[in-house]
Amino acid sequence: MGKHILLLIAGILPAASGLAQPASLEVIAEKIVLFIEPDSSGIERLKREMGEEAFYVAADDAMWYRAEAVQLLDSLHIAHRSVYRQDLRFMVDGMPRTYDWASIEAAWYVVLYDGRREPVLSSSIDLRNDLQAFWP
Repeated sequence: MGKHILLLIAGILPAASGLAQPASLEVIAEKIVLFIEPDSSGIERLKREMGEEAFYVAADDAMWYRAEAVQLLDSLHIAHRSVYRQDLRFMVDGMPRTYDWASIEAAWYVVLYDGRREPVLSSSIDLRNDLQAFWP
């Protein structure tokens, strides 16, 4: 999965300005795992693209794997929360940086952040291995 993460992270670029940060965005500066979910408009788009039945099968699978991932994180005492897909700000090398996730095709994904380096993408399915690689 390590190579896969690198391919995914290439799609996550800091906002174009790099310094001008939206004042309304919280700056995440603590070790955390974020479960990213589509918002209501994203859900409606997915239903149209996939068809409702396929969407609900995919959503059910995503929620099952997320529940497994939450159990893992709780057992390791790693903070986590769910957020809708949106731009997110992280403290990277002492500076706040905004990440635009628009290029990520996955409807549900996971962001690993250690409190100082750039965040890394994962999935609920690959979380155990990715945690070992990211936080050895």
